[in-house]
Amino acid sequence: TARTRVPAADLHVAPVWELPFPDSAFAVVACNDVLQHVDEEMVGRSLGELRRVLRPDGALLLRTGGGRRARRERSDWRVYDPAGLRAELAAAGFRCERLSFVNPGGSLAARARGHVPHAPTETSHGIPSLPRRGGGVRYGLLRAEAAVLRLPYVRLPYGHTIVALAVPER
Repeated sequence: TARTRVPAADLHVAPVWELPFPDSAFAVVACNDVLQHVDEEMVGRSLGELRRVLRPDGALLLRTGGGRRARRERSDWRVYDPAGLRAELAAAGFRCERLSFVNPGGSLAARARGHVPHAPTETSHGIPSLPRRGGGVRYGLLRAEAAVLRLPYVRLPYGHTIVALAVPER
């Protein structure tokens, strides 16, 4: 799909613990919904690779599954709590500049209906389904959330996702 939509893009497929890029190749690395699916024994190595390809003055933008308590259903599926994610980043040589939950509205609505994310199975992707109606309302809530998170010291107290901004420790 990416090759079709952006034919001029330089695309690579590789595991996150073996990135095919030289040291200090990027000013910014974005990692969206990947870390929670990396096998436990490869998480440290994966974060080390992300650090290796970042410039010393670069930034890692990380989005991962989150919760108030860490949860592990398989070695390749987990929910991070803030302290656990900070510890993983620090162990890999990152300093966490900012960390917050996101999507609290959707998370609370799902929880009220008894839905929580689970590891994928043979018959389910594990992501709670949302009703089709209310898309405009959800989009409005996400826009409001983004506006709040632009404030420098705001941290949201709950959500099913954690976002972090981390920089290489000097």
